[in-house]
Amino acid sequence: MAGNNNNANFYRASSTLQQPKIKLALAGDQFESETLVAFDLLATNDIDYALDAKRKLANTAVSLYSINNGVELAIQALGLSSLDDITIPLGYTVKESGDYLIKTKQLEGINEDLSVWLVDLESNTSYNLQENVDISVHLDKKASDKRFALKVLSSRVLAETNMASDLTLLKANERGLTIRYAKKDQYITVYDVNGRVHFNKTIYGEEQPVSVDVKLNRHQVYILKVGNESLKFSIK
Repeated sequence: MAGNNNNANFYRASSTLQQPKIKLALAGDQFESETLVAFDLLATNDIDYALDAKRKLANTAVSLYSINNGVELAIQALGLSSLDDITIPLGYTVKESGDYLIKTKQLEGINEDLSVWLVDLESNTSYNLQENVDISVHLDKKASDKRFALKVLSSRVLAETNMASDLTLLKANERGLTIRYAKKDQYITVYDVNGRVHFNKTIYGEEQPVSVDVKLNRHQVYILKVGNESLKFSIK
């Protein structure tokens, strides 16, 4: 069932050129909330009320939004010049504690020189949103604007930047994973939510990133554990 912040028209006003857009959704069992971040020739990095739209509270069971200067937005337009290195805070509200999915609903106009990341600041993990991955997260009953951030980087900036994550999921498909982690010589386990182990092995002295050869199924939630760090994901 659709929830608040559903933005079918994307912009209230915009230039006629197709511009990069990133739409994310936070989904529970019954409700889903979407937020859109887009980059436009007409936008600045401040609040542009002709382009931006504040989040609505039609359904308060679940809400996902971006933040600019303390303003909670369902739609946020930013200047094109900021595309190669920008971090956008994300906020959420959930009325029930439990497991939720963060879904990538739309990646449009993102060229091959750019990478799009969701950063979980609480677990210090990063997810490449261009790899067809839904992210499973446990959220407590509360509102928070400090756990998640959306990050867009050019390949040049990415090569010069340490993502500062203990565990990063770079790629995931039915044939395996590509990951990066902070410490060498780690015991790696991949298992599903029923506890079935699909991969377990200590990898010694491997150069980063590391490829994990494991057969995975689509639409099933898996847990990747590297040392004491872990993250949940599913393949679309």
